[in-house]
Amino acid sequence: IDAAMRDTVPLLRSTVTTLHPQVLAQVGLAPALRELVRQYEQRWEIPIDCDIDEVGKPAAQALLYRAARELLSNAHKHSRATRVAVGLHRTGEDVLLSVVDDGVGFDPGVLERKVADGHIGLASLVVGVEEMGGAVRFAPTAGGGATTVVTMPARNPAPQPA
Repeated sequence: IDAAMRDTVPLLRSTVTTLHPQVLAQVGLAPALRELVRQYEQRWEIPIDCDIDEVGKPAAQALLYRAARELLSNAHKHSRATRVAVGLHRTGEDVLLSVVDDGVGFDPGVLERKVADGHIGLASLVVGVEEMGGAVRFAPTAGGGATTVVTMPARNPAPQPA
């Protein structure tokens, strides 16, 4: 039991850090995304172009981080991309996260079928983004691949009257 616990504790810490990295809470979204990209580049051995602006700590930073993680994972697992680009920018009152890949492309019409098959990552992400006043847009990439843009308000949306 002691040896099993010693093996399990580091795995648990790693999982917790993956889900909500300390750097996100301490210094904000941009450094957390840069670290995420660095880890994925090392793990997959493919280049990931990074165009990440400093956007501070937007209200939805945890959700934007989760979106980047999900989209990067999908680009590798499902799209079989050999090149990926991640962008993070602030435009007016919004923060835009983009993930572009050169893989096989993506048909957003398959989301419902994927959910029925038990694949809920992307679908739950879309629901979470929309619930916080944001939007997710999918588009084909010229020459093949997919472009996904997540737009989130930089601040919490004003409460709606009941």
